[in-house]
Amino acid sequence: MRKFIGIILLSGLVHKSQMRSFWTSDPLTSTPAFSALMKRDRFEQIMKFFHFNNNKNEPPHTANERDRLYKIRPLLEQLSNSFQNAFTPEKEICIDESLMLYKGRVIFRQYMPLKRARFGIKIFCLTDKNGYLHSFSVYTGKQNPLYNVDSLVSQDAVNLSLTAKTTLALMGPFLDKGYHLYIDNWYTSVALIEYLHQRKTLVTGTARCDRVPKALKNLPVAKGQTASLCKGPLLAQKFSDKKMVYMMTAGHTARTTMPRARRGGTEQALPVSIDSYNKHMGGVDRLDQLIEPYDYKKNCEVVPQACRASHSADCTQCMELTQIQWRKASSHRVHETSCREPCFSSR
Repeated sequence: MRKFIGIILLSGLVHKSQMRSFWTSDPLTSTPAFSALMKRDRFEQIMKFFHFNNNKNEPPHTANERDRLYKIRPLLEQLSNSFQNAFTPEKEICIDESLMLYKGRVIFRQYMPLKRARFGIKIFCLTDKNGYLHSFSVYTGKQNPLYNVDSLVSQDAVNLSLTAKTTLALMGPFLDKGYHLYIDNWYTSVALIEYLHQRKTLVTGTARCDRVPKALKNLPVAKGQTASLCKGPLLAQKFSDKKMVYMMTAGHTARTTMPRARRGGTEQALPVSIDSYNKHMGGVDRLDQLIEPYDYKKNCEVVPQACRASHSADCTQCMELTQIQWRKASSHRVHETSCREPCFSSR
């Protein structure tokens, strides 16, 4: 099995159009390391039947109540625990969605037009600004009873919205420890920020205009200026740029940064909340960028099922998270290839 997983990871270091090409005997494009590790037919058989649960032990269920990731559920839980135990994040963390490209037939496939993949499996991710994945949850459908986050949050949070409970489920191991969470406008709400503040967790996020106070929404603001309203620990802000930007935070004041040069030769100061948000919110996008070289899509062409696609993606994330730790421990700049090659080399 180590050879099997090694082949999946090694295929991200050597790029080819399809998985079978790694076993070609053509002298111009051959990669003999793959055939030396395992025969092609054997690899395809393992990929076809690979799962981590015994089907005979699956509990009775109806069509709508089954665990849609039952075959790899132990792997997902083990990886999530390992990611948290292997590395302690910095104070600033963020939550966002990642879309794993998948165009096959699966009931919980999502369409997200703003993502590069557009079609695929949605994964809620909690990362730091470097792209290290600390916690994740695969979305298997709103109508799936097993996607019931009520069992993953405390009793005083069960009356919050679904997005708020999804956030709390990912934040479980990090509550009451003084972290600063950054989220986008899909998650941001007054109820969530107030609850997390009670749990000793700061929050900063963009907000939708219908979630901010009407007094702030209707207040005229000149371009480049900021208006703020404060209630207890919660600060709501309206910043006029090319368009109106709304922020909610329980971790910043209404101060602004020093004026900075912008395109066109002008200078402009930003609210500290927006400046901090821009610095720390890109962790999930950074993770997507880092795992892009490991093209797990070609690993799933034998039997295109969501479970095997998720497994291949998890393997690539493990590899990239190892590289992130390597870079942080190194005193000089480390190229990505330099991180990957020693993992496969026998020297």
